[in-house]
Amino acid sequence: MNTKTLGAIYGSAILILWFMPFGTSSFMGFELSQSGQDMGGIAYLLLLAGGVIAISAWFEQYQPCMIAAGVGLVVSLLLALGFGTAIGWGLIGLISCFVGVGIRSYKASMGAGFQR
Repeated sequence: MNTKTLGAIYGSAILILWFMPFGTSSFMGFELSQSGQDMGGIAYLLLLAGGVIAISAWFEQYQPCMIAAGVGLVVSLLLALGFGTAIGWGLIGLISCFVGVGIRSYKASMGAGFQR
């Protein structure tokens, strides 16, 4: 798969995972889950990072991809530390996507590309 397609897939996956559960909490016996749209504020940075990754990977600009992946990874890890053991699968998916984008963008910027 070429670099444009894989970068667009990673960016689109990040944009979709933003709407999935980041974590759960209980309130008066009810289990509540929070996604990126429920968190607001800093979680919008994750949405912006996904858009930057998708667009810059399509135009084969890998330095903005690495920066956006780094910022998104740091924010995701901070949210994961906040949720602790109640972390949701959406946030775990975001962390893995940001790590994948960072590694692939680094390899692509060094000339190895996304292909094996």
